Amino acid sequence: MWRMELVKWFGITTLLVASGLNLYAGSEETSAIPEGSDGTAVPALTAEPEKEAPVYFVGEYDPERDPAKDLEGALELARKEKKNVILQVGGDWCIWCRRMTEYFYENKPIREALRESYVIMKVNYSSDNTNGTFLAAYPKVPAFPHLFVLEADGKLLCSQYTGDLEEGGSYSETIMLEFLKKWTPEAVAEQKVTKLKPRQDIAVDLGGGVKMEFVWIKELKGWCGKYEVTNEEYKRFKSTHDSKDYKGHDLDGNRQPVVYVSWNDAQDFIQWMEKNCELPEGYTLTLPSKDEWLSVAQCGDGHTYPWGNEWPPEYGNYDDETVFTDDKIDDYSDGYAVTCPVKKSGENDWGVYGVGGNVCEWTEEEFGRSHYVLRGSSWHNGSYQPDLRCDFGGGGKASDQYGHIGFRLFLRP
Repeated sequence: MWRMELVKWFGITTLLVASGLNLYAGSEETSAIPEGSDGTAVPALTAEPEKEAPVYFVGEYDPERDPAKDLEGALELARKEKKNVILQVGGDWCIWCRRMTEYFYENKPIREALRESYVIMKVNYSSDNTNGTFLAAYPKVPAFPHLFVLEADGKLLCSQYTGDLEEGGSYSETIMLEFLKKWTPEAVAEQKVTKLKPRQDIAVDLGGGVKMEFVWIKELKGWCGKYEVTNEEYKRFKSTHDSKDYKGHDLDGNRQPVVYVSWNDAQDFIQWMEKNCELPEGYTLTLPSKDEWLSVAQCGDGHTYPWGNEWPPEYGNYDDETVFTDDKIDDYSDGYAVTCPVKKSGENDWGVYGVGGNVCEWTEEEFGRSHYVLRGSSWHNGSYQPDLRCDFGGGGKASDQYGHIGFRLFLRP
């Protein structure tokens, strides 16, 4: 099976056709060391460097090794030594993979930083064995080598594209040290110290540098999601999720609200957060009740629409003329054909964004048999004036998934 790839080789992006482990540029096999960006030859890999002390827990790209068993041992050692784990994914067929190994051994500041804070193991990826079952638990790898940083309990902290660590014909010591310092156990612990105290807005760490923001609502004595749950946040739980598109307009951007999620999907996400995230003690993570949602939409003063009492809207993402030419709000354009980034969805007086627009939102309230209340309007059905009222609601089956339905979370005592 032949395949074409864009491979970044010594800072140069080259179109390659690959079959097995042989690489071809055009019709000629490429075996020579490529030239640098200035036209000079990049030095060949040097002889095996002296390894006076171990750097790797597992130092070989061996197609026969079981990475799951190796990881058990690496995590056990990391817990014992209070370190994090780095998975270095690649193979000896990859010149940049070999160069990274050599760099880790030869660069003293990098070597010392690794030994101080990390247990490193290699995960082979080659034509003989892609370790697909093992790597399926992690985000898709775009190129090799690739680094994953894990906490000692196995929780993924970071998926690092190593092209961003390069400089010239090698790796940048400055950039590499910044990367390593950012993900030490001490640095990660400091990142998590967003004090979870009542009467303060908080950010819950989902891992991988992604945080979910909550706004303290004193009238409800709890926290409301500042934004609708985004694709980026949801994919920390389910990396394969796709919010798709509508008529060529993307719904799957990182900061757009996640859609094509059912009420059941929202419950699964909540359970994942409860298991994997640090939440305020004594508070329950849940979908809002319909009354909690209404209170947040009206900001406690009973106004008719999320923005106030007058028509047309002052802000918010509703039906837009880009998609609907016959079914739209007269004299109003929100600037977005479909869902907008959550930070662009309009902030109310309580500091909550997108309430009543962008997407309809699941609540915890059940009605009928296996049906649950939906609150708010959306980019898809937000043109009929009564539908934009704060007290407007509908419902759906627990398994329903649509491109205009998402959710936000609530923390209540």
